[in-house]
Amino acid sequence: MRILLIFFLLLSSQSFAVDFVSEKKALKLLQDAPKTLDLQGAREAQALALDILKKTIEQNTWSAGFIADNAIFKRLHSRLAKANMIIELPHDKLRFCDENTMAYAFGHIGNNVYLCLRALKQPIEIVAQIIIHESAHFVVGTNECRATNLEVLAMMNSDLPYAIKNGYWDRCKILRFQQRVSRYMSEK
Repeated sequence: MRILLIFFLLLSSQSFAVDFVSEKKALKLLQDAPKTLDLQGAREAQALALDILKKTIEQNTWSAGFIADNAIFKRLHSRLAKANMIIELPHDKLRFCDENTMAYAFGHIGNNVYLCLRALKQPIEIVAQIIIHESAHFVVGTNECRATNLEVLAMMNSDLPYAIKNGYWDRCKILRFQQRVSRYMSEK
């Protein structure tokens, strides 16, 4: 299976090779990949996200700033396994989707990941990454930087060659975080 958005740099010690790129570049690189399109595709993306999290639980050695023994990823996996994928349509009452939003969740509240129509036009890999980020809010609340850190760690542990840089990349100084993790992993 493949995954989503921007992928990350080469991590030598555990053969992690994810290059994080812009959404535009990721779409060009994945232009022939199947698109999510519907609820079935969203469930396939959810299954891919669960596979990525399982691999992260098994091999992630980075724990600085997180609960040891990958407990946070275990909780994230558990919550995502129970999550509902909901496609927000233009006539829905909540209407949180706009031209900049692909998905959203409500922090610790509920088990719903709301996918915007824009997300359904993305390859399954990208939607899986989006789902990881949104479900991370189930365990870290509304903190976008912590959710992005979990997303980046999961993607670094995936077998995917690319992942997208989300809209919080610069604000949360994710490149610096990624480089710290990469140095740590290369020393292991």
